[in-house]
Amino acid sequence: FERIVALSAEALLEPAFDAEEVELQRQEQVAAIARREDSLTRRSIDLFYETLYRKHPYGFPTLGTAESVPLITVSQLRGFHRRMMRPEDLVVGVAGDVRVEDVVKLLEGAFGGLRSRTAAPKTPVPEAPVVEPRQAVLRRDKAQAHLVIGFLGTTVDAADRHAMEILNAIFSGQGGRLFIELRDKRHLAYSVTSFHQEGVEPGAFAIYIGTTHANVDKAREGIWQEIRRVRDEPMDARELEDAKRYLIGSNDIDLAGLSTVAQSMALDELLGLSYKETFRQARRLQSVTAAQVQAVARRYLREEASVEALITKSAK
Repeated sequence: FERIVALSAEALLEPAFDAEEVELQRQEQVAAIARREDSLTRRSIDLFYETLYRKHPYGFPTLGTAESVPLITVSQLRGFHRRMMRPEDLVVGVAGDVRVEDVVKLLEGAFGGLRSRTAAPKTPVPEAPVVEPRQAVLRRDKAQAHLVIGFLGTTVDAADRHAMEILNAIFSGQGGRLFIELRDKRHLAYSVTSFHQEGVEPGAFAIYIGTTHANVDKAREGIWQEIRRVRDEPMDARELEDAKRYLIGSNDIDLAGLSTVAQSMALDELLGLSYKETFRQARRLQSVTAAQVQAVARRYLREEASVEALITKSAK
């Protein structure tokens, strides 16, 4: 453990930014960007985020672009490192068979000399609410069309974030409403799912479907039918409990690994939730009611607040 702390401190506080290694990583990242562009599923989701977030960094592709990555210099990397390495923002999560006193002593020795060298990074301007439907269309002459319909979502500390998790579980997966209704029953989808991402600022909730070009309109209407159903019709108690059981079980599996526990505690503390939030997840999920899930759907999944991203073939 002592060796791990020492190596981690060295990597964080004294990175070499070797020019050859930076260039190797740059090439690998450009290759990853090319692979992402070749995946129209991934590209449709990126297009959705670009359209949802007009100003906020959440709309930027995580890997960067084929144009931006080649322009990054070693000097810029060093400057970014100086700006980000601030003791006020450092959280260390530790899980395992260790003594608190020993851990504190090791960390004080490893990181005690860290000092702020720059002002705190600027906070991004919050994204304005979506007040009318938006649509972005990208033309690709491929066999399959890709459609994403989504909305601004919850924050990491929102009171209704657990209801949103359950809503997502009800929609997604092979046993979810979308798969059963749009793929199994109506044969409109090659693949279909929902996803949600929380953020310090409002994240996103969205539904993705891969379909034929001829079925885009039917797929779109099918998605909206399922959105209206979850907003307007009472939820079955068994469906709610199944979603809770799945989420709580997944959380329990994650917490079986000490690395996941340490990471979750550190991130929750960094985000201002308290490291204890990791262990409160099951209780919070269990307390969510069907009415709360329906309220989340009504609050966030509104036509006037919707954003659509579509990749389809060229118009004739």
